[in-house]
Amino acid sequence: MNDDFRVHFTLPKHANPKDLQQSFQDTGLTHLLGEQLQHIAVSIDGNEVFLYAGSDEDAEQVAAAVTAFGKESGWTITPEIRRWHPDAEDWEDVNAAEPTTPSEVAAEHAKVIAAERAETAKYGLTEWEVRVQCDSHADCVSLAATLRSEGIPNVRRSRYLLIGATDEDTGAQLVERVKGIAGVTAARVESTLRGVEMAAAEEKGRANPFRLFTGPVFFA
Repeated sequence: MNDDFRVHFTLPKHANPKDLQQSFQDTGLTHLLGEQLQHIAVSIDGNEVFLYAGSDEDAEQVAAAVTAFGKESGWTITPEIRRWHPDAEDWEDVNAAEPTTPSEVAAEHAKVIAAERAETAKYGLTEWEVRVQCDSHADCVSLAATLRSEGIPNVRRSRYLLIGATDEDTGAQLVERVKGIAGVTAARVESTLRGVEMAAAEEKGRANPFRLFTGPVFFA
């Protein structure tokens, strides 16, 4: 399902989010959105409500429906529609133009990288990681030591090494650097976004291994 459009609104402080959630569950949103919009996904976080739609038209209908629902409940609801911008990797104003020229795309990407680095600096957590899969446990122990001697901190897990990176670009550069150092001792080297995994681990109380580092790897 395409969910590139998001309708967000904040419930009044006196409103009970559980009542809204129960209403959504009981009615299936049918009386609000109509049968054609039953695929709308709903997420409730405290008093913040998010509904995801596949098009601008669907999002407009959702916004109108929740406004009407607010009136029925005696609440003042002001929904905001945003669209996912893949280059910015963020929810932006639905009327904001997407970058089209190479220079515009590059500028948008630079903003994303700067934001990722700022997040890492602020919270001390890396959003990206490089995963190195070695052929053997012995190779992994040796490579871990070699990488540390090269100034690349890492965490070893059996035949895997994890290396924190401040941002996507740094992760990509690390992949190439580690491949050059590891040679044939590494079966696979890849860079992945850690956001979902990191959040899940933090929520379950598991320590983020990259908190142990004096600082994540950073390439200017």
